[in-house]
Amino acid sequence: TYLDMQKDGQAAKTDVIFDLSDEATEMLSSVLAESDMENMGALNNLEQVKLTVDAKVKDSAVSGNILAAINEKEVISLDMAADYNAMDVFFRIPGLSDQWMTAVNGDDMVELTGESPSTSITDMSEIITPEELESLIIKYSDLYNSYVSDVTIEKKEEVAISDITVNYTVAEMTLDSAKMEEIENGFQNAIKEDELLKEIVVDRLKAMTAEEYEESLSDSDETADEEIIGESDEPQSLVIRTYIDAKGGIRGISASNPEDSGDEVHFVIGQDEAEIRAEFIALEESEETLRMDIALTEKDEKTYDGTVSVVSDGEEISAEISDLTVVNEKKGYMSGNISAKIDEQTFALALSADDNSQTASCDVVIEGTNYGKLTITSVDEKGAEITLPDKAEAFDINGEDVDFPNDYVDQDKMTAFAKEVLMSVGLDEETSDELAAEFGDSIYNSYYSEDDW
Repeated sequence: TYLDMQKDGQAAKTDVIFDLSDEATEMLSSVLAESDMENMGALNNLEQVKLTVDAKVKDSAVSGNILAAINEKEVISLDMAADYNAMDVFFRIPGLSDQWMTAVNGDDMVELTGESPSTSITDMSEIITPEELESLIIKYSDLYNSYVSDVTIEKKEEVAISDITVNYTVAEMTLDSAKMEEIENGFQNAIKEDELLKEIVVDRLKAMTAEEYEESLSDSDETADEEIIGESDEPQSLVIRTYIDAKGGIRGISASNPEDSGDEVHFVIGQDEAEIRAEFIALEESEETLRMDIALTEKDEKTYDGTVSVVSDGEEISAEISDLTVVNEKKGYMSGNISAKIDEQTFALALSADDNSQTASCDVVIEGTNYGKLTITSVDEKGAEITLPDKAEAFDINGEDVDFPNDYVDQDKMTAFAKEVLMSVGLDEETSDELAAEFGDSIYNSYYSEDDW
């Protein structure tokens, strides 16, 4: 799936919108009046602030745009593009100039590092194919299983999860220090003889030479020997219990130290008819350091009501869930309502989704005052085409004998652009003229002056 996405490209757009409440607008107007800033027209009548991020990615190329708007009027935008293989990065402010700028490019990196830009592989299958990945997973899973074949099986053990009880097959095994050493040595030997891993690291990724690869494996042997020699004479072990349902699915796992029964990590999930329960508990010296409890009721297929509670270091975050429906399982898109309580503050989150988009909105209520609604919408689509800027036509800020920003855009144009931005924010023309002129002077005649450099 990932290879298909990479080949076809991906496009994503995210909108972050804050709509101010009438109360917040009145409060802002009052503050501006008290500070003699009533000439801030748009802020005096501020209703909405919006930030949009639009991005595309395909192979090693990315492009995007960030746009800020007030009351649905564009204030400023920024275009960006990059070629990760050539290590070229471009950007521009369309309202200022159509010419692209670059501050980081492959030529600079050659001069800086003495190495050519990476000809990194854009097709992941050139690093490892799905079939090769599957073979490695099976190989090393089988290797691990061969060392832990001494497993105690308890069928139909009753496992309590909150207020429900489920029957699971429980596989229990104990890993002592000798067994851990045996597994470590076994994996090291297998990796040494694994020609596929060596080919991936040395020939495909070119992360190191064959000699460096062999040296790294020898160094790992010495490190492992030092760790084993330095271990305490007291036996160390770990008891691992795996909870398996009737279909063979792993539904939980726990790990504890039998030498110190107070240390344990435990996670398990189960379902009894419409009731779903899950818990994660971390114990240290018999004291809970972290606990998460999930209690859901399945109303119909993929729609749930319930609660979630997380307690850490005495602090609790809780949430109530209603009509939570999984719309797109692969992307994690959901619709429904979540009411979360954090530090005595309650946030009501409304979710809506379709196959390609997710929206979440929440009223921002602090100490009883509703300041407005925050809405975030993310849309993603399969397929993208990217045209990168012409590097030869781009303005190199760090180029030889370059006087930036004078050689890129003259001061009058910069000042006019600054004035336009200030007026978009809501300043009157006179104030915008004054501040834009000061800004232009500081950029062209102060900060970038020869004396400052």
